[in-house]
Amino acid sequence: MVEKVCGDAKVIAHSKAVGITLANDSSHEMVRGDPARLRQLFLVLLDNAVRYSNSKGVIEVGVGRSNGKVTVQVSDSGVGIAAGELEGIFERFRRGGNATEMNEEGLGLGLPLAKAIVEAHKGRIEMESKEGEGTTVVVTLPADTEGGQA
Repeated sequence: MVEKVCGDAKVIAHSKAVGITLANDSSHEMVRGDPARLRQLFLVLLDNAVRYSNSKGVIEVGVGRSNGKVTVQVSDSGVGIAAGELEGIFERFRRGGNATEMNEEGLGLGLPLAKAIVEAHKGRIEMESKEGEGTTVVVTLPADTEGGQA
């Protein structure tokens, strides 16, 4: 699914000449969950990464597994988020100063939605960012040991 979503996001990224690369640490990781909501989660993360990337930037997506958990990491080399704004970034209607400065449209609902989807799947979402350097979002979900949906 992550590979397919990356392909979909490349269409969005094309207009900004932003590249998206997918590096799988393992060939086929599975999580149990709602495929439509998980797809929505990864689209939100990739859309944000494209939206706030500089022209000709690169977005790196990685998938791995460790200690019974599947991790999906989305890293961009975009405008980043100021340290003081990171704490409330998952609150509804909250948008970073860089988003406003870039005149990017949005209501500030994407990341709160992403967090709700992750938490509904008993997972965790974390974000690290440096203003002017980029942002990394890490989603950790329980691995499906019985071969469910991913």
